Amino acid sequence: MSGAPNARLGRWAWRPAPEDGGRDYGNANAYATPAALPTLVRETIQNSLDAAIKSRNITLRYSLIEVSKHSQEYEEIENALDIKSLRAHAVAASQMGQKFGDRLTAGLAEMEAAETLTLLRIEDFGTTGLVGEDHVHGSVTNPFTAFVRNNLDSSKDTAGAGGSFGLGKAASWTCSNLFTVAIATEPNERPTDAIGELRFIAKSELSWHSHDGVPYAGPGWLSHHDHEFASIWTSRDSLKSIFLDRSALPKNVSEGEQTGTSLLIVGFHDPSLDGPPEGSRIVENLVKAAAQNFWPAIVNGRLTVHVEHISDGRHVSAQQVSPEDHVPELVEAYQAYQKGNVVHDGAHPGVTILRTIPLEIMPTKSGQTNVKALSERLKVDAHLVVRIANRNTSQSEKQKSEIALIRGRNMVVKYLDRGIAALSGYTFHGMLLAGTAAEDAANATDAEAFLRLAEPPAHDAWEYTPALKNVYESGTGARLREFFQSLTDALREITQPENSGTDIGPVELRSLLKVA
Repeated sequence: MSGAPNARLGRWAWRPAPEDGGRDYGNANAYATPAALPTLVRETIQNSLDAAIKSRNITLRYSLIEVSKHSQEYEEIENALDIKSLRAHAVAASQMGQKFGDRLTAGLAEMEAAETLTLLRIEDFGTTGLVGEDHVHGSVTNPFTAFVRNNLDSSKDTAGAGGSFGLGKAASWTCSNLFTVAIATEPNERPTDAIGELRFIAKSELSWHSHDGVPYAGPGWLSHHDHEFASIWTSRDSLKSIFLDRSALPKNVSEGEQTGTSLLIVGFHDPSLDGPPEGSRIVENLVKAAAQNFWPAIVNGRLTVHVEHISDGRHVSAQQVSPEDHVPELVEAYQAYQKGNVVHDGAHPGVTILRTIPLEIMPTKSGQTNVKALSERLKVDAHLVVRIANRNTSQSEKQKSEIALIRGRNMVVKYLDRGIAALSGYTFHGMLLAGTAAEDAANATDAEAFLRLAEPPAHDAWEYTPALKNVYESGTGARLREFFQSLTDALREITQPENSGTDIGPVELRSLLKVA
C-alpha cells in the first residue's frame, strides 16, 4: 500500500475483550523495569546491538521533535495517526481507574495543556529490522511479532544477547502519554510481494476499556485498512508527515547500511521527571545515558549514537555522543587494557592495574536446555581493570570508586559502589570485564551465558536469579557471593599506596568522616 503524504495511514483495530469477561488493567511489563529515560536508552540500544547484522557496527539516532499545535504539520500528524480515534479510546481506558488509569489521565491532561506535541524518534541503522510474518502459528516466533504483538517474548537465543525476558520493549510505551508508539521498519529480509520501501504499524498499549458500548481487551494497532491488525507496506513519502520515512541518513551511514527500525513515541515524556518535557534537558539526559551505559560499545567501534533536537522543522541542536566527555577515566583505563598498557602492582595516581578475578560456575541440571550442559564445576576468569584516580584534578565524580560491570554485550550492567575499598587508600575508576568482554579468557562463552541468566529483568545487576536456580546446581548463589568478595578483596589490595608510610589513608578517611 502507498498513499499521499497527508493521507490517513490505516485504521485502528482493537483486540476484543475476552469472552470470559476477564479484564487486564494495564501491561505489567511496564512496571518490571525502572520508568526513566536512562532505561529507555539502555533498552533501545541493547535491542539494536542484538539485531546487528553479522556484528556490523550500528548507528542509533535519537530525535526529540516538537510540533506546534497550531501548525499544518500537527494537523497532518493527527490525521495520519488518526489521533482523534486513538484519544477516544485512551479517554475510555483512563476512566477505568486503577494505577494505569491514573497514569493515563495525567498523561492526557499533560498533552492537552501543552502548546506543542512532543515526539521522540529512535532510529537504528545497520540492523536486521523487524523481520517476520504479521502472525505466527505454533511455538515459533519472530522479531516482528515479538516486538509488536507478544508479551514476554524476546525472540533472542544467543548467549551474548542483551535481553532475555522480552520486557525491555515496554520502556518505549511507558514514555508515551498515550502509551502509543508508531513503528517503521526497513528489514534486510522482505517478502517478495511487498509493495513499498517501508513496513509500518502503530501500537497503543491501553488497558481494558469500553468504547461506544463495546468492551476491548486493551491493545490496539493502527493497521491495514482492509486487513485488521496487519502491518502496511508503504512508500517513504507516505511516512514523511510523521517523521518515519528514514530518508535522511546519519552522516556515517551509507545506503547499503540503512536497514533497521524507527520508533516514534507519541506524546513523549520522561516518567521520572515532574512537569512537562524540557527539550534541552531531555537532550542532555539522552546523551549522558548513552555515554555512561554504552561507552564500551562506542569505544570498540560497535556503536555510534547521534542526538538531535528539532522544533517546528528547525534543528535546534545535533551532536554525536562522545564517551570521553562523560567518563574519560574509564575510557582511558579501557584503552590501556586493550593495548596492554597495564601493571599488576604498584598503585599510584594515573596508573592502570589489571587483576584476574575467578568465577566458579556450578554444573548444570539434568534436562535444562537454556545453556550448554556442564558436567562439572568450571572456573572462568574475569578481568578487573582499575585506574588509580589523580588527585587535585577534575574527574568523573559519579563513577569514582565504582566498578562498571560489563559482559560481552558491551553495555555497563551496573556501576557497583566499592568506595569502602578505598577508605584507607586511593580512590579509583574501574571496571570488571567478564564473559566474552574479558579478552582471551578461557571458557568465556560459558561465563557469558551464566551472567546473562544472572541479570534480573532490568539487566542492572549480577545476582542469584530464579533463572540461575533453574539451570545450575545448588551452590551457585554462594559462588556468586565469593566472586564479588574476591573483587572487593582485590580492590582493597590494589588501592593501597606503594609507600605505606604516606598519610593518604588517614587523610582520605578523615575527609569521608568529616562532619559538616
